[in-house]
Amino acid sequence: MASVKTIGNPWSVASLRRDELRNSSVLAWFLNPKGDHGFGDLLLQELFSEVKKRTPSFPKTPSPACFLTVEECPDGAQGNRVDITIDDPGQYFLVIEVKIDAIEQNKQVERYCDVARARACDGRPWAVVFLTPQGKNSDTAGDQAAKVVPLAWSTIASWLRTLSPVVCRDADKAAARHLARTFADHILEF
Repeated sequence: MASVKTIGNPWSVASLRRDELRNSSVLAWFLNPKGDHGFGDLLLQELFSEVKKRTPSFPKTPSPACFLTVEECPDGAQGNRVDITIDDPGQYFLVIEVKIDAIEQNKQVERYCDVARARACDGRPWAVVFLTPQGKNSDTAGDQAAKVVPLAWSTIASWLRTLSPVVCRDADKAAARHLARTFADHILEF
C-alpha cells in the first residue's frame, strides 16, 4: 500500500498570518451554509448555540435564505465597517467583530450593536459576536453588553476539529478535512 504524503498548512502559504480581514474571509467561508467546504450549516449552528445563550430568541438553525458578507458597511458609514455579517431576512441579523491584534476603537462594539439593531428593525433577533484570541468581553459595548457574545478563536478551532471527521469522512472530502484541521491549527496560534 502506497503511503499518502501529507501536505503542510495551506493557510501559511496563503499568507493569512494574523490579518483580520483574510482570516475573517476564511471563517466566513466555513460558516457559510452554501459554501463548498462540506460542513453545510453545522458550524453556523454551533455559533448559534453560543448566541442563543445571550439572545434566547435566536433561531437554532439558519434558513436557506441566509447570506454572509465580509467587510461590509451595513449602515453606509465607512467607520462602521464590520468584519462579517450574517443576514437572514425575516429571521435574524448577526454581526461578527473579529479581533486578533487590533484594539477596540472608541465605542466600536456599541456602534456595531446600533447597526445590528437598526438592520433588524423589523423585530428580528440580533446580536454581535466579539471574536478574540481570549474570548474576552468587549470594553466598548456600552449599555448593549447583553447583546454581545464573547467568543474565543480556540472555540472555533474546537468546532472545526470536532466536526471535520464527522462531516468529511469520505475520501473525496479529505481536502476539506485538511483545510478545516489546518485552519484550526492556524487560529490556535492567535
